[in-house]
Amino acid sequence: MDYLKRGLRRTFASIKDHKILFGIVFLLQLLFLVSFLSVAIYYQVKLLEDASGIIEPLEKANYNAEMIQEGAPFTEDYLRVFNSYNSMVQNLKEFVIALLLLFFFVNGAIWMLSHWLLEEKIHWKQKPKKAFQFLLKMAASAAALLVPFLIPSYYLLSRFIRISGSFSKVVLVIEILLGAGAVLYYLFIVSLAAADIASWKRFARRWLDLSFRKIAKTAPALLLVALAFFLSSLLLYAAINYGRSFLLLAAAGIAEISVLVLTRIFFIACLQEIGHETDNH
Repeated sequence: MDYLKRGLRRTFASIKDHKILFGIVFLLQLLFLVSFLSVAIYYQVKLLEDASGIIEPLEKANYNAEMIQEGAPFTEDYLRVFNSYNSMVQNLKEFVIALLLLFFFVNGAIWMLSHWLLEEKIHWKQKPKKAFQFLLKMAASAAALLVPFLIPSYYLLSRFIRISGSFSKVVLVIEILLGAGAVLYYLFIVSLAAADIASWKRFARRWLDLSFRKIAKTAPALLLVALAFFLSSLLLYAAINYGRSFLLLAAAGIAEISVLVLTRIFFIACLQEIGHETDNH
């Protein structure tokens, strides 16, 4: 477990040596969380309004088969249902695009700067190239993982919904897909921890090595990160639900953001240490 100790030492040493950069990462993490919540709340309200525009006419619709056969309309508010449906589809697309842009650019910048914190010094002329290479590897990793997952998942889920007579079977399929999604997320964050490697061949080899062959070392680092995040989330939950002090809530929020920033740097540092051990053997 020496690599965990070295990773922890490098984490605090990097913050000591790059205080301004650490502050930028902290502010970006705050920006990401605030933006994510704002976008989620905004589009949740929009989607609920669209859903209401579909449900309300259907609740007042004519379900009498005899009246319909006689020529009475099912509903006189077809236009509202049609417009609400189109609005819902459009808002859902915008919601997904907004989240993807936030995740790729803001969260990508957070991971990239976390890598830079652990480096000795980067000449300003090299930064644009390194940033482009990092974001390109991030996009390639996401595409390599998501495309083979989303297409079969959509087909499998839609097929089960159509043919399955049991809701429990559909739930089982969703649980399996969520489990597969958790595995993909693990692979993705490991790829981000290795995305600072310039060579694509070395990056791919390191990514696979850390994800599978060295999983006995990668997993403890990830579990420590998950434990720290769980404890900070408990503190934030307690402050929201039981605390009556704004200062306590603010302190819990700052602690949550600090844990996110610190554990990310720690995770990257630990995986770099594992990679160095592998290179030296």
